[in-house]
Amino acid sequence: MTQFNTRISDQNRIKVTTTLKGVTTLNALTNVDVTNLTDNAFLVYNAATGKWTATSTFDAGTLLDGGTF
Repeated sequence: MTQFNTRISDQNRIKVTTTLKGVTTLNALTNVDVTNLTDNAFLVYNAATGKWTATSTFDAGTLLDGGTF
């Protein structure tokens, strides 16, 4: 069971804490494929398989968006 705790502070900051009980490695997750894991690999979602796959190479024109922080 996953538990989420959320708190909003005086400075309008949001802190989210989560606990994954029973899962201690990525390999233990059923939607993660790390069979080709190498140093400096990324997890990339594959919609065809429904899994996150470890990769260290990308096709030409691949866009990586790290989000906004």
